[in-house]
Amino acid sequence: MSDNDYSDKNDSKKQESPPEIIGLFVKPNIHIYGENKFYYYESGYYGNKSEDFLELSFEEALLLAERGRIRIFSNEDNTLPNEGPISNDKIQLLTELDVTSLTQIITREVPNFWGRYLVYKDLRSRGYVVRPGYGSSSPYRRYPRGTKAEKSQSNALIYPFIEGTKIELFELERLEESAHANRKTLILGIVDRSGDVTYYKTSEFELNENKEIYEWHDEDSQRDDKLDNENDSSNLDTTIEGTKNE
Repeated sequence: MSDNDYSDKNDSKKQESPPEIIGLFVKPNIHIYGENKFYYYESGYYGNKSEDFLELSFEEALLLAERGRIRIFSNEDNTLPNEGPISNDKIQLLTELDVTSLTQIITREVPNFWGRYLVYKDLRSRGYVVRPGYGSSSPYRRYPRGTKAEKSQSNALIYPFIEGTKIELFELERLEESAHANRKTLILGIVDRSGDVTYYKTSEFELNENKEIYEWHDEDSQRDDKLDNENDSSNLDTTIEGTKNE
């Protein structure tokens, strides 16, 4: 198993654990400094590299914190500059954020974060690399298993929804057009009341001039049991159906 294999499912099999990695909370991201700052970029395609640090999204940072891979500190009272390596002396002046505290801060900062995070976490747990999408309306791009950093193309756009969320069909059509324009498969990740995630693929469709609103329920669609297939994006054929609100 090499560090160039980007499956999270195999991450626990690595022979050596990295040195302690520490992040600094700098809204709206987490910055990783130090000689090992790019470790998770290189071993799991997490974050975006800059010259001096690795920038993690809230989803990436929370997942790594939950797994005990990084420690995150806050400079909430601005006693220190929000930049540069975090020395042992500097740590003494910072506040460490446990997972609960970090979650509370993020959910206050980002509307509807938790549903999005559950989809992100589920995809990562299945071994997929997940990266930010194209703007706020396209949260995630999903890459095939075994993706090499900066050397592979994503094959799907993932849109998280909470079960029962109302969505205008024209909005769904816009999402489909965005995915098609980027040569991606559009997949909806539906989070139910128990926090479980089910995935659906939409088919192309035509709308008339009358705007209709549908409410989505996962019992209205066939569950996609092929998501775990290596080449699943070409095999998904579920059509989203909805219950019309009169």
